Amino acid sequence: MKGIDVAYYLIHSMEGKSKDWKKFAEIDKKVAKNFADASTECGVKRIIYVGGLASIPDSEMSKHMSSRKQVGEILKSSEAKTTVFRASVILGKGGGGFEMMRYLVERLPVMVCPKWVLTKLQPIYIDDVVEYLYESLNVKETENRTFDLGS
Repeated sequence: MKGIDVAYYLIHSMEGKSKDWKKFAEIDKKVAKNFADASTECGVKRIIYVGGLASIPDSEMSKHMSSRKQVGEILKSSEAKTTVFRASVILGKGGGGFEMMRYLVERLPVMVCPKWVLTKLQPIYIDDVVEYLYESLNVKETENRTFDLGS
């Protein structure tokens, strides 16, 4: 990261089965800590992170959402000015959420849905997220702040 002024952190671990959530949460923490430490060591001036949007108390958050929040906190521990954008489902061709939904719809005419499908979401189009990521570079007021992105 030497010579880098701005680093985008767009890593989102979701490996393995849901019963193995501790594994992906631990990987998330380790990777975020390495990124934060390298940013400080190399003098990165700014980190911009896209995490998860949740409007419930921490005690009620899923392990997945809790991990997203924790990654943001770890990145803020670096010496770089850190902007956190919290987004719900990011939709657009090629995106994980869109492709998973398309895959399911094309293959399963009927499906027994898990409990999480009742979760209310604020989906946002991927191009809008990219615009926020780009425009935040030129808006000083976004430094060291957290913003919720919604539709």
